[in-house]
Amino acid sequence: MSNKIEKAADGYLAHGPLTVKGITREITIPFKILGTIQDPWGNTRIGAEGGLTINRQDFGVKWNQNLDAGGVVVGNEVKIELDTEFIKQK
Repeated sequence: MSNKIEKAADGYLAHGPLTVKGITREITIPFKILGTIQDPWGNTRIGAEGGLTINRQDFGVKWNQNLDAGGVVVGNEVKIELDTEFIKQK
């Protein structure tokens, strides 16, 4: 759930809490409105897409495993992508 949505230079920003494993952090998700359409049933639909990258360790997700050749199994960056569609309530 967002606390605030604001206009940005190239779209919008949604601000709100994200909880993972019981740890809540405020995040900002940049997103763009893709457009509106009338569907075959007379509903108005709007599409939006956005996303962000978080560090999993900020949310207490610490498990990892070293590889024999060097490096680790799991990276710290988690990419979150949103492709959404909303229907205007009649």
